Amino acid sequence: MANLDGWMDTLRTRLPGADDNVLNLELRNTIREFCTQSGAFLKRVELALKQDKNEYNLNPQPDGNVLWVHQIYSAKGFEYVLVDDERLARVGMNRAYCPSPGMIRISPTPDADADKEDGLVVWVGMVPNFNITNLTVPDEFETAWFDHILDGALFRLHSQHKRPWTNPMNAQYHGRRFRNGMAQARDITRRRFSDADSSFHFPAWGNLPRERSRW
Repeated sequence: MANLDGWMDTLRTRLPGADDNVLNLELRNTIREFCTQSGAFLKRVELALKQDKNEYNLNPQPDGNVLWVHQIYSAKGFEYVLVDDERLARVGMNRAYCPSPGMIRISPTPDADADKEDGLVVWVGMVPNFNITNLTVPDEFETAWFDHILDGALFRLHSQHKRPWTNPMNAQYHGRRFRNGMAQARDITRRRFSDADSSFHFPAWGNLPRERSRW
């Protein structure tokens, strides 16, 4: 995991005299938006099944909270199809429904042999825990998305009203680059968990109405 020092050092250079608390706040807000929009903070969660229990809460995680569910499969290898309508989850075999962030319902309901199974593996998109002082993010954020996250922070800072660093033109420039970066990260995440000709599946509460295919 990477800390925020690299971004903070660069922001101090770009905006000399700006208070560190302001820089840190907008950097954290940028990371929150990046994770929310891209689903790129990936984590593999292992889940034990319980008899007669078909609903499981994936939150909280030690390093944040689950926002997106990208893929669910059994430890034995078969995949659950993520659906957007709870009624489909009830009637289909090996289907899953996400009624809210971090919550999954699976079908069929585990039976008496469930505890003997290997459980589930769930790939999720996380949002970091912003209540901690020393916030860390995945290493890929620093190696692959450093400049785009920096653009997001600069967009927010240059957009602030009546500050020494207020600059609408720079805000527009960095905002466009940040949005492009989020779109690239979202596309990479989609392709990782979807067929090339299928659309990425967000949970039902994300209001995207298509089933995700096997990858």
